[in-house]
Amino acid sequence: MDSTLPQPRSPALPETDALAETARIDLPQLDDGALSGAILDQLGDAVSIVVGTIRVYVNDAYLRLYGLSDRAEAVGRPIYDRVSPDQKEAVVARALALQRGEQPLGELVEYRVFSHDGQEHVVQVRGMPITYLGRQASLSIQRDITDRVQAEEELKRILSLHKATLESTADGILVVDLNGNIVNFNTKFLEMWGLTPEALREKSLGEKFRSVLDQLTDPDEFLQRVRALYADASQESLDTLRLKDGRVFERYSLSHRLGDQVIGRVWSFRDVTGRYSLEAQLRHRAFHDGLTGLSNRALFTDRLDHAIALCRRAKASIFVLFLDLDDFKGVNDRFGHGAGDRVLAVIARRIADSLRSADTAARLGGDEFAVVLEGLTALEDAVKVAERILSVIRAPLFIEEREIVVEASIGIAQGDGTVISEGLIGNADIAMYAAKAAGKGRIHVYEDGMHRQVAERQTLIADLRNALARGELVVHYQPGVELATGRMVAAEALVRWNHPTRGLLSPNEFIHLAEDSAMIGPIGEFVLAEACGLMAHWQRRFPSSFLIMGVNVSARQLKIDSFAQTVNHAILADSVDPRRLLLEITESAVLEEPERGVKALHELKALGVSLALDDFGTGYSSLSYLKDLPIDVLKIDRSFIGNIASSKKEALLTEATIALGHQFGLRIVAEGIEHPDQLEKLIELQCEFGQGFLFSPPLTREELDKFVEARSTDLGLRAA
Repeated sequence: MDSTLPQPRSPALPETDALAETARIDLPQLDDGALSGAILDQLGDAVSIVVGTIRVYVNDAYLRLYGLSDRAEAVGRPIYDRVSPDQKEAVVARALALQRGEQPLGELVEYRVFSHDGQEHVVQVRGMPITYLGRQASLSIQRDITDRVQAEEELKRILSLHKATLESTADGILVVDLNGNIVNFNTKFLEMWGLTPEALREKSLGEKFRSVLDQLTDPDEFLQRVRALYADASQESLDTLRLKDGRVFERYSLSHRLGDQVIGRVWSFRDVTGRYSLEAQLRHRAFHDGLTGLSNRALFTDRLDHAIALCRRAKASIFVLFLDLDDFKGVNDRFGHGAGDRVLAVIARRIADSLRSADTAARLGGDEFAVVLEGLTALEDAVKVAERILSVIRAPLFIEEREIVVEASIGIAQGDGTVISEGLIGNADIAMYAAKAAGKGRIHVYEDGMHRQVAERQTLIADLRNALARGELVVHYQPGVELATGRMVAAEALVRWNHPTRGLLSPNEFIHLAEDSAMIGPIGEFVLAEACGLMAHWQRRFPSSFLIMGVNVSARQLKIDSFAQTVNHAILADSVDPRRLLLEITESAVLEEPERGVKALHELKALGVSLALDDFGTGYSSLSYLKDLPIDVLKIDRSFIGNIASSKKEALLTEATIALGHQFGLRIVAEGIEHPDQLEKLIELQCEFGQGFLFSPPLTREELDKFVEARSTDLGLRAA
């Protein structure tokens, strides 16, 4: 292969760093073409000389770069023959500019070229103008940088992947060197801390730290932890940061290593505010009532245990209040459970607002609440708190624009540190039941012996649940008479319990248990069915007598939406004349929830039955509402009758009641007549009807038949 350069008239190859460093030869001093060609062939870089756009010389390295076997394959050819098509114009323009001296010397450019076998290379080209055979030419030195470019591309790919990884993570990442200088970070880090890339680049290290510390609730702890980590570069750390705006970050840090050498530290910040909030909510729900926000039984018991321990050490007293809302089922039945829940929430807030910060209120379940009072010195103080709670509970509240008044019964138990929490709660619960038994809406303090009373009560309730099935309930009937003639015109059905060990029990001894245990419904249906059965018997045996049968209806029965259907079913079952049935309802049962009570009365009245307002004078004692009730009979309570003959005041009150009842078109029945002087006074006051032991005690069905035969008449409480 001939490497002799064609002789130029005056070779003028300017010295270049590339040539000088590569060949260590001062080319301008060489004017021998053969020697110059030999020298250029020793260079590791590809060299070519171009005149115009034609290649006139290449060295051996050029042939090796392009995979050529002979210079003839390159010399005499255009300079763009092996250049990427999109770069051909640039190659030509640069060569011509070099030859004209318009291109900066030593400027490096890169081209994509193809070797003889079609393989692509990336070459770095440096050019210079020379004179060749009297003509301007250019000398180009090409270095194959394909491997380097590929390495750079791989590095870019790795860095891009690294950057993508940083940006794709949900954590904020910060990488610093051993001096605390920032090496890398991702966008999430900036967002979490409210920073900008410019701030990280331009601010001093101290300013950067301050922008972070100013956001923390405990910056001193943060700095202390950072110092500890830099004191031991190999240490890893996981802790929690709380920010002033309420956010919570989890901070993880580990050393940044290059091989075995620690070169910095990587900080990872994760926003765990949502998780911490959820965990806090779960913890709160585990120890608080979800509806009211008060403590639940678990937290209440824990705090009571703690209070008992303090009480024991201080030799002081502690008080537990147990509250139960009276007849709360009626609220749910009337307004629905959603409204009932809103009432419970209001009551809970009222209870909590009545207490000191040191006291604890809890909802134990349903409509039961409890309070632990610490630091009180006397029982009277606890009673005052209970009275305050009762007062706020009784304040009217409005649900769906309807006024509701709620009552509660409260039991109080006192402890001295010797009784465990469950014992104190149990004692307060027992006292609460004593308050209910005493009439509800009351406060009762636990006393020794109440356990026995409660045990007896529970036993009696259990017995009552089985009384119907065992046939232990019976109905007796007290006759009602026309006072002027003494003839029987009606009977009132009165349930009795023939208890296997206690004997015959009157309604006063168990009806309140029936109401509390929800047995009043089945018992009421039983009495109604027995009464209708007797009415059917009367219709057959005494067809000419229009005898009225009175049946008591409790407040709880009146609140049952299907009660009118139950009554109608009983009437139809025995084919009785509904006009002969007198349903007796107390004024308190009606006016406890006036709108609902009046609606229920109208539904019953539509069946054709008669209605009596029972025990008048013992409840609201308001005469003004009588005109609005669809009632037929007014029954004056026995408490008015007892002293009617001897007390002018009682007589005047009874006379006024009778007169007003007559003005409203009502028939008047006096209850509890036991003495002749009472009878005389009532006749004088124009009371038409009455009942009591003066005429007859309650009778069995067989006894009543004989009484009817002796004293019946077709006059009296005939329906209009």
